[in-house]
Amino acid sequence: MTRIDRYVLTELGKRLIVALGIVLISLVVERVLRLFDLVSMKGGPIDLVWQMALMLVPHYLGLALPAGFFVSIFLSMSRFHHDSEFDALLAAGVSPSRFARPFVAASVVLALVSVGVFGYAQPYTRYGYRAIMHLVMNIPWNAQIPEMSFSRVEKDATVTADHTSASGQLDKVFVHYFDKDAEITIVAAHGVLSFGPLRSYYQLDLADAQRVEIQPGQPPSVGWFQTLSVRRPIASSIPPFRARGDDVRELTLDELAGKAPDGNWTKAETRAEFHSRVVRSLSVVFLPFLAIPLALASRRTKRSAGIVLGAVLLLITHYTMQTLQGMAALGRVPVISMWLAMAAFGTISGVLFWRAQRHPGENPLDPAFVAIDLAFSWVRALAVVAWRKVRPA
Repeated sequence: MTRIDRYVLTELGKRLIVALGIVLISLVVERVLRLFDLVSMKGGPIDLVWQMALMLVPHYLGLALPAGFFVSIFLSMSRFHHDSEFDALLAAGVSPSRFARPFVAASVVLALVSVGVFGYAQPYTRYGYRAIMHLVMNIPWNAQIPEMSFSRVEKDATVTADHTSASGQLDKVFVHYFDKDAEITIVAAHGVLSFGPLRSYYQLDLADAQRVEIQPGQPPSVGWFQTLSVRRPIASSIPPFRARGDDVRELTLDELAGKAPDGNWTKAETRAEFHSRVVRSLSVVFLPFLAIPLALASRRTKRSAGIVLGAVLLLITHYTMQTLQGMAALGRVPVISMWLAMAAFGTISGVLFWRAQRHPGENPLDPAFVAIDLAFSWVRALAVVAWRKVRPA
């Protein structure tokens, strides 16, 4: 690795970290806010929100990685071009293809990372997210002991109180439960009801309590306590969450390739899912060949034009892949259609890069950049005119 390669990779790495951070945060924040609303309405603990947010990271990373990588290449190459560093390297005999090697090497590494994200991280975290959501939706987080009414909190335990509050404060408490062969009855003047993680147990902290224990064949045992704690497991009535693999998106690449367990999906769906993940991962390799030519626009053209055009191409490719995957899952098109779409994307990127290599410093898309820049200028001008019309004198 030469000094130029290290320099290029350093500049690329700094921008890649920032771009991925911005894209990930923008994607995750809105979802986290909705999760906060859901969990708070159910009365669940806030730490479940962070657990679900963590499970969402691989999903959004799969969306953010191509966009963030494209933006980081574009910004790095645009800076080299506008600061004349690229021109200096051309004058020193470094060809555009040689200059692009670090970007291509980084794309290969990120393609392998994408295989891990799409093929293995996303299936497990998607299942984990749904398992936590199952708990949020089914556990009675807001359960409280009603006043003047017997409440069965487990199979052999009954609790009641004359007065209760939403914070768990109890007055004139009565508790009756069985501990193996012993029958235990407790009355207390005051108490506090709390629950363990995921409502796995409940705990009663009682004050001024009297406890009566009856063993078979023995006289009752009576005790008086200033403070007394009763901790008992809650008999869960929540159905266990299903096993992983009921959804085809919860299967890893190995399982999709032929080792998948039985599930509610068809063979066409597994083939479409497998090829879609592989194609999306390999498509990252073509991003340098797209971003570098777009960044080599004329210095008179604003960089936003290249970003907009590249974003449009990436969006078209993304939604084309999604459409073809859905149609392949239904058996309407062969899975090779996704590979053809990737080949078309790669061809467009390759032609642009070849043109930039043959004519360094020139860009065949400069007319498109000028048109986009002109459109932005018109929009800004119309906005200024509209604002002046509505501005009070």
